[in-house]
Amino acid sequence: MSLLSPQSTNSMFNSDVGPQDLASAAALFKNPVPLHGSKRNTACQQCRKRKLKCDTKRPCSTCKRSHHYARSHVHEGMKASSEIECTYADELEPSPPPSSKIKILESRVVELESMLQQMQLALDESKRSVQPEIIKQTATVQAEEPQTAWLDGYIAQDAGSPFGNLDFAYHHGSDTIPSTSLHTTPELGNTSGPNALTVTTYKQSQLLLLGWPHGLPDPEVTRHLVHAFFAFCTHAGRLFHGPTFLSSLDLPPTDTRFPFTGVLHAMCAVGSLYTADIPQPSVHDRMSFATRCNGSFFSVEELFSGKWRQYDQRPDSFAEQQAKLARLATELAIDRGEHLRECMQAQIILTWFYLTQARWSEAYISSGHALRGTVPFGFNISPPFFNTDMPLGAATNCIPSVLEQAHSVTEVEIRRNVFWIAYAMERQQAVGNPFAMVLDDMDICQLLPLRGDQFEQGVDVPTTERQWSHDRTMFLIHPPAQTDSFILFVKSTILLSHVKNFNIRVRGRYFTGDPAVYPQYPNAEHEMSNWDPRGSPAFQELEHITVMFRQSFPSHMKNPMQDDTVDPYLFNASTAAHLSQLILHEPYADISDSNCVSRQQILKAVRSILDLMYSLTATSYDVSLLDHLCILSLNICNRVLVRALKAAIDENNAEEIVVLHSEIIYIYGVLAQAGERLPLAYRYKKVVYDTLANICGPQFVENIRVQDLPYRKSRVPPSPSQADMYDPMMFVQNVYSPGALAMSAVPQA
Repeated sequence: MSLLSPQSTNSMFNSDVGPQDLASAAALFKNPVPLHGSKRNTACQQCRKRKLKCDTKRPCSTCKRSHHYARSHVHEGMKASSEIECTYADELEPSPPPSSKIKILESRVVELESMLQQMQLALDESKRSVQPEIIKQTATVQAEEPQTAWLDGYIAQDAGSPFGNLDFAYHHGSDTIPSTSLHTTPELGNTSGPNALTVTTYKQSQLLLLGWPHGLPDPEVTRHLVHAFFAFCTHAGRLFHGPTFLSSLDLPPTDTRFPFTGVLHAMCAVGSLYTADIPQPSVHDRMSFATRCNGSFFSVEELFSGKWRQYDQRPDSFAEQQAKLARLATELAIDRGEHLRECMQAQIILTWFYLTQARWSEAYISSGHALRGTVPFGFNISPPFFNTDMPLGAATNCIPSVLEQAHSVTEVEIRRNVFWIAYAMERQQAVGNPFAMVLDDMDICQLLPLRGDQFEQGVDVPTTERQWSHDRTMFLIHPPAQTDSFILFVKSTILLSHVKNFNIRVRGRYFTGDPAVYPQYPNAEHEMSNWDPRGSPAFQELEHITVMFRQSFPSHMKNPMQDDTVDPYLFNASTAAHLSQLILHEPYADISDSNCVSRQQILKAVRSILDLMYSLTATSYDVSLLDHLCILSLNICNRVLVRALKAAIDENNAEEIVVLHSEIIYIYGVLAQAGERLPLAYRYKKVVYDTLANICGPQFVENIRVQDLPYRKSRVPPSPSQADMYDPMMFVQNVYSPGALAMSAVPQA
């Protein structure tokens, strides 16, 4: 059927037809109109929604019926509409096309961006105008709050510092703590007097994370330091369950699962030693300070750091501030009976920090405090060893403890690891001093730790498949399912403890008549002067264990350096195995007698330790990352070698002099390299220098220069720096006392 009538068709081909008429006709044929018209969207909007038939009347029949039904069934108290709701699409306002909507949104985005830029410019301008006034405007607050209020917060004078409230440096090593809570609203009453405290008020206007602990750096810096702690501290992954702790750090500070503040302070103190973002005071030469007015000098083995610290004219470093905050926070929490397990963890970290800084008196007290604190917490025992007032056949899993019972396998193993690390820290110090140890091994009835992977996964290993600390066979038997480098490290520490106990108790046991310390074949004369403990069963048993312990390591764990990595726990365990043999024989060695068995054994042990160090220093490993036990063992090795060198000098044995002197110089070089970061290694380097000069003669130290030593490896760079995390002006570099005397008796290293 044609869409055009004959008349219209004929008219299109007349002579007076224009171009526009032809274009209209072409468009008509190209897009023909349907005969019946378009029925799309002809139904009313209401019928389309309800999917009902619509007769397209206005209003339609369906909407009329619906309206009538609604009016006849209206509820009481409600008024029905008198108008029938029936609308069509052509009656609605046309919606703008999509392109116009996009243009509207784009114009709105541009408008908002311009507003934000104006606000930022205004904020920057206000900061520049306010900053000069901040220096001048201060408020004084009278110190009327209790002395524990310092834990509630500090206000930093440098408002732009990310360290928040850390400008409260303890000058001249003072332990004085301000007794005012500076975050409270100041009362401008009496502004004079000895108790008045000057506080800047600009910091109070800064926006901080709600509930963020005062005294800690900003959250970004704190997380960076915590990650540095986990990366570089040997015990971090065993002292804490890493995934759980790091995830809890992302919680709001007001959450009960957020880490304990004392732990975070301790982590910041240790983590700051291994990052370039926190400036560290130089490792100063303590020999340049005078102890008294009479001109006597400090010994390099000075136990009490406060004697030289009072002459060190500098404020406390960031790490020292955080350590003091951690110590005082733990003391306050223990006084309140809160976060007791976390307090022990913080105490262990502080012990590690004090040892690193060669603060021996504080490390000794802190380690003893940590280990003794584990006893009332029940960390030193495990069921069925628990109490003396119950029958031997009684079975219970409850142990005497001031803590609540652990509710998960992970918590149980964390408590066990806390004990073993506290035990190891205290025993390592005991090896280097003549004092008795804090906790007797007979009072320890604890399981050895789990393997690292089992600890991470929270695997519950039955007691029957694990080893006990009091089992003597555990030194020579290492089940594959329950052996890793940390377990071997714990075993080596227990062995060191047994050797130390034997040496300090052997004379007392002799006088009490203990047959284990008497020779198996005694002479007729039973005199103390003729008594040699090396012939006793107790000594021979220990000697057998010390010799066989290192050899009994699993074959895949004999070398602590494999696949271009160093296992620090396995390195410590290997070192401790040789060190235990050295300590066992040293008291009985006649260093001048080349035929003395004990002399041969201690020199063999020294050279075995040095062999481990030779292998380590042949790589790019940074020796400043070594654990304290390795640094301590080098000091003991030096002590033996200097004695042997003195004997060789007296015998005029030139060949042995050269060998021994080169070994001492090597130890000096390793300690000098580690001493660039660790004050502990620095002080032991001074011990090596001074003992060599004083015992063997100044000629043996005349040509020692660190840059000429055989060991000068490039160090591993510190943890990657973050953006502008500190203000260098906050930290004052070391300034020596003007009246300090210089050491001139012995040439300085």
